[in-house]
Amino acid sequence: SLHDALPIYADPLQPGDALLLGLAFEEELTSIDAELSSVAPGSRHAALLWQQRVDVLSRYAELQSSRRLLASTGQNFETTLVAVH
Repeated sequence: SLHDALPIYADPLQPGDALLLGLAFEEELTSIDAELSSVAPGSRHAALLWQQRVDVLSRYAELQSSRRLLASTGQNFETTLVAVH
């Protein structure tokens, strides 16, 4: 799960709205994983689902990286802007 791959819950300074965004990413991954479990491995559909999964993880890593960069410079993380992105 996303929780295991990128430990968002270990950060006591994480704002609630950023946590909710993280949970949304995890929900999206759970949905993709459920669909992956029901398609033929190696099929075109499975390949598309794996690409979606990689894209979700990439977006989440970018979100976390931006949040940490802003925090390191003393700036606030604005999830409203991220949500529009």
